[in-house]
Amino acid sequence: LPSREREILVIGHGKIGSSCYEAMAKKGCKLRLYDVSPVALVIARSFGCDVTQDRDEIFQARVLLCMTGNQSLSKNDFAKLKDGVVIASCTSPDSEFDLPLEIKEQLDQKEDDKDGMDFVDYNGKKIYFMHKGKAVNFRYGGVVGAYINAVQACMMAASSLLPDSQRPSTKLLELQQEHQDAVARMWLDHFETE
Repeated sequence: LPSREREILVIGHGKIGSSCYEAMAKKGCKLRLYDVSPVALVIARSFGCDVTQDRDEIFQARVLLCMTGNQSLSKNDFAKLKDGVVIASCTSPDSEFDLPLEIKEQLDQKEDDKDGMDFVDYNGKKIYFMHKGKAVNFRYGGVVGAYINAVQACMMAASSLLPDSQRPSTKLLELQQEHQDAVARMWLDHFETE
């Protein structure tokens, strides 16, 4: 983990960002959280997160944990980052970053380092990427595994409950708890025996 003195900014308060923030806060890390959504910031604050609405804090942070899945850093942002910044992502670099070509080419030329940290020189600064900007949560083989089957089963169950009309529904539909429970029981029955 980064040292407790470093300024760490978590970008995104979805499931992964909130879990990451909570885990690192328990380790005593000094954190702030940024999200483009004011609603997400209110929710984060209600859980005790130190939040900011100021996007410019991205350029002051020593460590950026990018967890949005929706381009947290643009090409222009990389020129403004602090020298020596460490960047980690939990999604594909293609969806999390709009990397300048120069950075992309440098990362592509690097071999996977044993400690998982690579740096690039960009505009006279060193920018460190964990796992070459790829999802760090998959670095050591972390995958959703069989759990994805439960998600897919819920999706299939939900689609079977859609109305049979010619016009698609504009409502957001949710699988009822009894159906979610049924899927979970089937999953447990199947995967507990393996």
